Amino acid sequence: MLRARVTSLWQTRMLRETRLTVADEIENALSYYRATFLEEIPALYADIEGALVEHGLPARLPAFL
Repeated sequence: MLRARVTSLWQTRMLRETRLTVADEIENALSYYRATFLEEIPALYADIEGALVEHGLPARLPAFL
């Protein structure tokens, strides 16, 4: 019931002057990636490369993400 109410409000003009487009949805999703996922990739690479060095392996990773 709550989900239906929130969906109804989200899709009405009461909250938005215009209906969201596919481009709006894409931009919204990308904003989350920019704020979280993309900032964490360098840290992930650093952690993995550090673990490789600890095990005597080459420290340079090829890009995989």
